[in-house]
Amino acid sequence: RHGLPSPQRLLAAYPSLARPFVFFVVVVAAHVLLTLLRYQTPALAGIGTVAYLAAPLALLLGINFQLYDRRGALLFAVYCGLVSAFALSIYASYLGVESPLFDQVGVGIKTYTEYGVLALHSGLFRSPDIAAWHAAAAAALLFAFAVGASSPWRRLLLLVAVVMLIVAGMLTGRRKMLGLMVLYASIFGFLVLHFRMRARGALTSLVLFGGVALTLAVEVASSVGLVAGIDPYVERFATVFGDAYRRLVDVGWNSVVSAWGQSGVLGQGAGVVSQGSQHFDVHRDFSSGSAEGGLGKVVIELGVIGLAVVMWLLVTLLGVFWDALRRVSDAPARYSALVYGCAAFLIANLPVFFVAAQVFGDPFVLVMLGIMASNVLVVSMMVPAARSMRPVLRRVAPPRPPLGRAIP
Repeated sequence: RHGLPSPQRLLAAYPSLARPFVFFVVVVAAHVLLTLLRYQTPALAGIGTVAYLAAPLALLLGINFQLYDRRGALLFAVYCGLVSAFALSIYASYLGVESPLFDQVGVGIKTYTEYGVLALHSGLFRSPDIAAWHAAAAAALLFAFAVGASSPWRRLLLLVAVVMLIVAGMLTGRRKMLGLMVLYASIFGFLVLHFRMRARGALTSLVLFGGVALTLAVEVASSVGLVAGIDPYVERFATVFGDAYRRLVDVGWNSVVSAWGQSGVLGQGAGVVSQGSQHFDVHRDFSSGSAEGGLGKVVIELGVIGLAVVMWLLVTLLGVFWDALRRVSDAPARYSALVYGCAAFLIANLPVFFVAAQVFGDPFVLVMLGIMASNVLVVSMMVPAARSMRPVLRRVAPPRPPLGRAIP
């Protein structure tokens, strides 16, 4: 009814995805069954199922919520609006407003700096990691909307919202948010410049004005005393790049080696170290410390075989994304910019997953990632590949009649 493809057509359009996707589902199903048999806890198996299959399922069902379709545009607009509204509660928490609705879920997170204990504000999100991730996701989408917008005033309003979300993300105290946004901006800029050189002016102006606006917002607010205590957050964010390589090695690669030594080739079962598993009193003969990084988590739960299948699927997805982005390069800027934004944000999440997998245990985060991936694949299917069609059109086009004569 909406002119959208079916899940079968989506997989048929990208046949290279079919085999790794099937292997991935089989491996996850086998390890969910392993969790049930080993721990006799259906809820733990359910956590494992959601952790690994929520995003692929959202990718298949996300064909009903595409950016060029009214329902999809409404979904993304509502999402960005709700995140922006929730971001105001982060500012309220920072300015001293107290409410039980702002309390962190569970025991909470504490971060220590040279200034002492740094307050991590999450507002209505109730989790600094979740708040930072959603602020980054909404900022990424709104920035892509701004690049594709035709009205300068609309671009300006969207840019103000982006700056507001980034500052709100800073107040959560989670450094990964800044790393995620820097990666996103770098990848998005590369994609736009590589596939759509005509959008270079809009992208450059937005990046420049955005950087200036963000700097002025922090400096002016600090000078007038509105956010007199923002310096610890700025200094904490400044350390993200110095610690990036160490975390990639320690939490990324070393956690894989440690997890391999504990879980071997087959793994311990899906969900045993996922978010929420700590609430179940089950006997574990392994340490969950290696599960902070995403690759270590996969090895503990799915084993080395599962890690190989996951990496196969990710590499295939990256190749499919590149083909999809090449197809969409001839689409109108308002669509192609959004597709590039979704792809850039998805790719930027990979290093974050490698070093900090906790936030990816949230079902809503996984669903949003799946819907974004669906938009990258489906929008490119609905846009004619003009460059590949031109030779065909030239072959089948009827000859032009001479002046004054008609073809009989």
